[in-house]
Amino acid sequence: MKQYLLTLVALTFVSLVHPGVIQAASPVDDGVTRLADAVSGFFERERHEKIVFVGAVTSPDGDGDAALRDKLVAALEAKEFTIRRAKLTINGRFSKEFRPEGTSGPKRVALRLKAEIRDRESDELIQPIAIPIFGEEAVTHLNPTVDIPADLSEDKRHEKLNDAINTPTAAIDGNVTKADRGSKFGIEILARRGSSTSSRKPKDDQGFAFVELAKGEEYIVRLHNKASFETAVSLNIDGLSMYAFSKEGNFGSQVVVAAGTSVDIPGWYISSAKTDVFEITSYAKSAAADKSIPLTSTGTITATFHACWEPTATPPPDEAGAKSADTATGRGRRIDQKYELVKRVVGKQRAFVTVRYNRN
Repeated sequence: MKQYLLTLVALTFVSLVHPGVIQAASPVDDGVTRLADAVSGFFERERHEKIVFVGAVTSPDGDGDAALRDKLVAALEAKEFTIRRAKLTINGRFSKEFRPEGTSGPKRVALRLKAEIRDRESDELIQPIAIPIFGEEAVTHLNPTVDIPADLSEDKRHEKLNDAINTPTAAIDGNVTKADRGSKFGIEILARRGSSTSSRKPKDDQGFAFVELAKGEEYIVRLHNKASFETAVSLNIDGLSMYAFSKEGNFGSQVVVAAGTSVDIPGWYISSAKTDVFEITSYAKSAAADKSIPLTSTGTITATFHACWEPTATPPPDEAGAKSADTATGRGRRIDQKYELVKRVVGKQRAFVTVRYNRN
């Protein structure tokens, strides 16, 4: 089988929102920490023992986000919570929110992250706690499919995000799901059973691109970049980064796709030489189950595209402000896959593409 030379990005920047701006923590990490502070405050005021079960973190559409759940669990453990089966449970909800009218600056699309503290036996809602998280990194968790030119004003960027979230549209071009009809960025799903590999055509399911994948099939995610510049791509499967199981600690890395090319991602990054293939398997054997993430967190493949360039190179001219069911994706057989470490400066998010797959 042909091996593809992939590159992962090892960067010193922290924020994906504004290149060159250094922040102490990402907006999402900071927001989850604030939510954990509020939950801890409630438990202390009510004198509840800090033992809690954390369920799925889901959207109104049923999409789950394993990364948000992992972050919430870690933030609660930092507040001396014990996470296990308990009388009180926390279910997470995430949805779109706008910056409230009357505050300074124009309205911005934000992630609204909510912790619902419930009685495990009666399912009675005891206390809801919600916070908004701003920044385009946060918007990624809303799973939009949209193309956003980097030179748009912030107002226009948020208008496009809002429209894409409110009225999803599946931009399907042959077997490729694009950010929109004219976009240069897209993803393609190739299914593999035994020695046979075939590209799987998506269908439009109420504005969402949907591919059929069956238990026992492996699949490959092909990232398409038809732009005239390199792109850095973040790839999430069922809410988990393709680097979630890395043995090298590079969990926030991205894949670089050269201008006018495509790159195949066959599985979860383990090391610069090894990959565990993406495989449709029973939930009990899935990557989501490995992290104790409930079944509702499966079913999405999401790629986020950014322009990128070498630290000493000139960014693209439009990079404004730039400074130099019961199935899930499991960890299949381990294969050889070479990755090369490179450094890049990463620009604004230019496209989000999401494909959903069968959970039945």
